Amino acid sequence: MGKLTKVLQSKLLRGRNRENIISKFLTISIHDSYFK
Repeated sequence: MGKLTKVLQSKLLRGRNRENIISKFLTISIHDSYFK
């Protein structure tokens, strides 16, 4: 999972506007996995 997320991140983070959205989405998904 870590490698896939890094690949998707590198592809999507080319747009600076999307960077904040992706980072927030990743943090939310991480928190969800920890609190489940």
